[in-house]
Amino acid sequence: MHSIKVEKVWPASPAAAANLVAGDVVVEIQGLKVDGAKADDLKKVMNKGVGDILRLKVKHDGKELRDGTLKAARKPEP
Repeated sequence: MHSIKVEKVWPASPAAAANLVAGDVVVEIQGLKVDGAKADDLKKVMNKGVGDILRLKVKHDGKELRDGTLKAARKPEP
């Protein structure tokens, strides 16, 4: 895997609370660089319980690198 691009951010979601926006690119999750990582390894580090914190490094506007955190939440009912 080379990168994870944010396609959409739902209002009142953990991504919105972390100030992520469509077009942001996640380059690191929990200290694991996305570029070159296997999807299974990324799934393992992203598997969090409700209320747990997920640490991210994100490229914004294709250049600015910033740290962020997401607080895991339950998926909304359809």
